[in-house]
Amino acid sequence: MTPGINAAKKSKMTYRIHEYSHDESSESYGLEAAEKMGVPEDRVFKTLVVSLDNNDLVVGVIPVSSMLSMKLIAKSVGAKKAVMAKKSDVERSTGYVLGGVSPLGQK
Repeated sequence: MTPGINAAKKSKMTYRIHEYSHDESSESYGLEAAEKMGVPEDRVFKTLVVSLDNNDLVVGVIPVSSMLSMKLIAKSVGAKKAVMAKKSDVERSTGYVLGGVSPLGQK
């Protein structure tokens, strides 16, 4: 099981696992998931890791149909600038592979 599923179990959350076969040619993990599961795009969320100007990392969770505003996420945590974190930083800091980052169970 993933760390996210283990965290849900530990906290006695109610959850369901939704599985589908990933298409390597898909450009968006989240949009692909919504389509393959027959769920509206605004009901499927993506977890994005952002690097701030002080090198701290923060996590944003938004619908896959939306774009994360770097200005707004920086402002919300009192930073001046934010950029998408490097793949290696995301994987090291969360314990998940890029494209499968969960807001639950991160390192």
